[in-house]
Amino acid sequence: MKLFYPARLTLFILLLLAGINVCSQCSMYPVPFEQRVTQAAYIVQGKVTEQHCYIDRATGYVNTLNKFRVSAWLKNYSADEYIYIITLGGVYGDKAMVVTPALQLDTHHEYLLMLEADKHVLDDEQFRALHPSAMQLMTYADAQGSLTNENNLYHDLYYKTPRPETKLFAEISRMTGQSAVKPSGEPFVPREVIQPANNGITAISSFSPNPTNAGTIVAGDQLTITGSGFGAAAGTVFYSNANDGGATFTASGVASDNVSWADATIVNKVAVVAGTGPINVNGAMTSGTNLTVTYSHLAINSTFSGFGSTTRQRYYLVNKNSLGGYTFIYNTSFAGNTAAVAAFERSLLTWRCNTFVNFWRDNTTTSSIATAALDGTNIVTFDASLPVGVLGRATSHFSGSATGGCNLANTVWYTNEIDVQFAPDPPVAGFTWQYGPALPSGAQYDMESVATHELGHAHGLGHVIAAGDVMHYALSNGSAIRTLNGNNITAGTVKMAYSTAPLCLTPSGVTGPMAALTAVSCVLPLQLADFWGERKNESANTLRWITDREVGNSGFYLQRSTDGIHFNSIAFIAGTGNSNQPKQYEYADIQAGPFPWYYRLRQVDMGGQTTYSKTIFLDGDDRITARVWTKDAGRTINVFTKDIPGTSSALRIVNALGQQVLNQKLNNGNTEIPVGPLPHGVYYYQLHFNGRIYSGKLLLGTQ
Repeated sequence: MKLFYPARLTLFILLLLAGINVCSQCSMYPVPFEQRVTQAAYIVQGKVTEQHCYIDRATGYVNTLNKFRVSAWLKNYSADEYIYIITLGGVYGDKAMVVTPALQLDTHHEYLLMLEADKHVLDDEQFRALHPSAMQLMTYADAQGSLTNENNLYHDLYYKTPRPETKLFAEISRMTGQSAVKPSGEPFVPREVIQPANNGITAISSFSPNPTNAGTIVAGDQLTITGSGFGAAAGTVFYSNANDGGATFTASGVASDNVSWADATIVNKVAVVAGTGPINVNGAMTSGTNLTVTYSHLAINSTFSGFGSTTRQRYYLVNKNSLGGYTFIYNTSFAGNTAAVAAFERSLLTWRCNTFVNFWRDNTTTSSIATAALDGTNIVTFDASLPVGVLGRATSHFSGSATGGCNLANTVWYTNEIDVQFAPDPPVAGFTWQYGPALPSGAQYDMESVATHELGHAHGLGHVIAAGDVMHYALSNGSAIRTLNGNNITAGTVKMAYSTAPLCLTPSGVTGPMAALTAVSCVLPLQLADFWGERKNESANTLRWITDREVGNSGFYLQRSTDGIHFNSIAFIAGTGNSNQPKQYEYADIQAGPFPWYYRLRQVDMGGQTTYSKTIFLDGDDRITARVWTKDAGRTINVFTKDIPGTSSALRIVNALGQQVLNQKLNNGNTEIPVGPLPHGVYYYQLHFNGRIYSGKLLLGTQ
């Protein structure tokens, strides 16, 4: 049964993030109803009456505090008529945040909420200081902790059939042993299902264009609806909800999305959360045919900067890393799971080489950050703090910047930071992650599919209702959706088209617009599985490394350093080029001498892009206190003297005629002396060090 909202919307919040206003099934697994009821500290029924956004100091999150008027307490009664529900995401001045999946509530219909205890986490501290006794709560199991009421039928994400209020309340009462009670203490009597009035609308005759796209500000995507009885005053256009597969209707909640309204014709910006299915006007008349939504773009609804009313604004992907886009950093634990990294990078490659979005990853370093926060790092991590029922989550932070007389052309909203989180393995009891490339079994969830979906949100795409589509609202266990279709590519390409165009202003901290990748530069050159080394003898080290995968790999420069900071390349080792199989490499540094060295790899792909490996350290030969030798075919003398306090050294070189050609004081440690200009021949040296004289002969010079 299709559900719909009341005929009019009353907005109590001026700054809303469009399209993130209902719960979704993306990257979630079902939490049994009995578990939610049992684990909830409170269960309430009621309606949001007001909302305001705030910034959490600990995380930098932009959250929404929803003032919730309680009609009934179903578990652990309180006399409070109002409680406050924390939901993630919102807009606060020139800051915004989108979290998917995450519960969002609106002010135009009722909910049944299963709530955790007041943990004083992520709450509005200023509001807490003013109202210390007011409960600030979050739902148990995030979006699954909310059931939407329409006409006294409650929609639960993983229940196909909505339940009447009478039946639902009776089920909860049997589990808790408690009856529904009003805040006043009087019994709450569950209500019967009602049928909505027609409100005088005669018919929806037609709508166009069909198909169209959701969430955009493009005039050609706006929906023109013709019919009769719409009324002279602007009302509400409802769309099939892409976040629940069309089980309910939804609207943007933004008055300015009504471009024009007359009794027989409406022009409306298609809501971000609109999916394929029938449309509805004013909650009274539903179309007899379906609107097809090919893709959705996420957008920001805001008054920033200088808008007279809340207005839909698109946001841009920009150059935040000076390489043309954004760089993801792996959490140390996540980086240690090479199969998980490979799955994520296949997803990254899918988007990079289809839409050419400039998402990069740095596999030369890791981070201890293990959760999402506005901290300047685009983290990819396993996160044990994710709510029950969540497999994966993308958290996008946005900033706004403006100049001059503000309008859509000179206000720049842009993605500032992106975090991607995954539930640790196993994500749920009885199920494990399938990291691929094998397909998941019925007892597995597919990591690559979840990663590809969440990176789609990071790219700026919303949900659609289209089974088999990467951005489809749901993914079940045993299912793999890893490949982009034409609509996904078009959606990403359109996003890239305006994100790569010159910005009307360059915000602080932004280098410029995003730089699109190419068919050559989009490939991730390789996945380095390991890099290590060992001392072979008193004068040589052996370096080894393994790649899991290579795509367009030109090769490796082996680099060496005495201090771990300043590196010089000592050899180039050609790569395999392209390979889906592990490849092992080895190089003997026969010029290492007895000294300690730092080593790293500088990998170069065929498109010229470079990445660096981790740095490793190999200790020197402690048995050697002093040594002299040549390298570079006699063009360089190497001198090593052990660092012994209170000692110094000096090197004297004479030719075959006994003529002195060099006399140089040296610092202890490793010293390189160029002697290429000397005439080619045999020379004799004396090294004075620590009260001893070391002597020998060398073949030096090139002339």
